[in-house]
Amino acid sequence: MNHIVIDDIRRVDLNLLVVLLALYHEQSVTKASERLYLGQPAVSGALKRLRELIGDPLFVRQGSGMIATPRAEALVHELTPLMESLHSHLFDVPVFSPKTSVKTFRIGMSEWVEQWIMATFLKRTYQDAPGIVLKVVNVDPYTAPDAVEDGRVDVAISLDTISTQEIESLQVANMGYQTVWSKAQISLSNPITLDEFLSKEHLLVSYRNASSSQLDRHLARQGKSRRIRYVSPNFSSYPLLLNQQPFLATVPKGLASIWQQNYNLTVSDVPIDYEDIKLCLLWHRRQTQDPALSWLLAHLKQAINDG
Repeated sequence: MNHIVIDDIRRVDLNLLVVLLALYHEQSVTKASERLYLGQPAVSGALKRLRELIGDPLFVRQGSGMIATPRAEALVHELTPLMESLHSHLFDVPVFSPKTSVKTFRIGMSEWVEQWIMATFLKRTYQDAPGIVLKVVNVDPYTAPDAVEDGRVDVAISLDTISTQEIESLQVANMGYQTVWSKAQISLSNPITLDEFLSKEHLLVSYRNASSSQLDRHLARQGKSRRIRYVSPNFSSYPLLLNQQPFLATVPKGLASIWQQNYNLTVSDVPIDYEDIKLCLLWHRRQTQDPALSWLLAHLKQAINDG
């Protein structure tokens, strides 16, 4: 763009270049007119404008036809690949080839979502897309929309749909919660009873330094409460804490399953009914037609549904 002089370029009608190429290949105003589905006066008028613009005759008569001047020869030589490229960019449907792509995808998610689905996602895409790079950006439900809007991520996994002038969203799945503990630390029924649930100390994840959650508000409406012993913005340390202390942690069901498999923890349904979370994909509207993003969204959706 640094070498483009806008004031010069804006004087050029792209149709004039099309006429130039047609005249060069047909060597006749009549034949060029037929090829372009234009009247001969229109083509002759375009040639006159080209001559004034370039400052060169461009074509001279020879017998019943026309031959190009050296200036026209040079122009056609330079313009042909440019026009072919322009045609390709305007009319060819863009494609994304995961086998050969070296694209970096930036995916916004909280660390519990990363624990839950990214191993599955990598397993599914490792062979099919060997050159892509995945960059996880830490966002939470409060910061995910901003990360999409300002372009810090290509897609975000969040807990609610949102549709604005900038953001598209798709709800992919619902997920409930489960309560997790270590049998080595606590002996409880399974499923855990409400009385048992309330009698123990709890770990809580809070993105905004709150000391209670939606679950606590549900309990409060029933005149009940639980004791929160430890609050953190992250889930990652909790399996270690649960294996060392007599705590309970109530976490999204997908994460509870991962902890059960990898940390020898016990999992139970929560002994109180409250709303599931909505797992949603968010992306910027300007990328909706991007085939690379479509590929990414499809695989993230599959990983979430299989997780």
